Amino acid sequence: RIAGKRASSLISTQLALEGPVGSGSWMFSGRRTYLDPLLAAVRSAGTDVPDYYFYDFNGKINQSLGAADALLISAYLGQDDLNFDLEDDTFFNIRWGNTTLTGQWTHILSPAVFARVTAAYSKYNSETSATIFHTPISFNNSIGDLTLKGDVDYFASSSHNVSAGLALTQYDFNFDQSFNSQDQIDLDETPRLVTSHVQDDWQLDVLTQVRLGLRTTFFSEGQRWNVMPRYSVSRTVPPKVRLKVGGGTDRRYVQQV
Repeated sequence: RIAGKRASSLISTQLALEGPVGSGSWMFSGRRTYLDPLLAAVRSAGTDVPDYYFYDFNGKINQSLGAADALLISAYLGQDDLNFDLEDDTFFNIRWGNTTLTGQWTHILSPAVFARVTAAYSKYNSETSATIFHTPISFNNSIGDLTLKGDVDYFASSSHNVSAGLALTQYDFNFDQSFNSQDQIDLDETPRLVTSHVQDDWQLDVLTQVRLGLRTTFFSEGQRWNVMPRYSVSRTVPPKVRLKVGGGTDRRYVQQV
């Protein structure tokens, strides 16, 4: 059946709905602040406060495509907006938000093996503009990410699980900065990242678990190849203690400056 929930707080209200569709279900939720009219009332009384609001939406559809297949589609959209108008021709405006869309298909190959194929898109965007004593300043930043990946899980036994996967990511980085209507920075990069991994989870006995993994990556910016092993061993000491040791290497190619 279709069901819903509505909730309100001091700064926002939200609505969630869900129900059946086809051989699965759907869900939708949204939230919106009502701070902006309250802040406007405070400003009309002569107090310098910013104008601010945010909203976000979530949506998801689940479908069973037979005994061996399932499809999941989900989406998210969120936005924040902040304005601060001061005296002497000075103001600030900042807008930022995220958008994501994901589709995942799961297929049971056998009672011990199942596979997933996932396509995912996300974009973060931030826009900042200001005028300080008639001098305009602006920053615009966006990060796009389009990923296609496949994963396989093999349950060799109740105590032994092997997983492996391959992923391709296309990035889209854009950043520009201007001061007094003069461009200072204009960055536009579209690097690619290819990753593969294999991992073995093994329950040696009721008290001991071992995990061995290997990850390889290629990042097109700088033609960087890396092989990253990792491991962990945990041992339960009855009745309330668990000891764990682990290690490995990791590489991160995307950083914030």
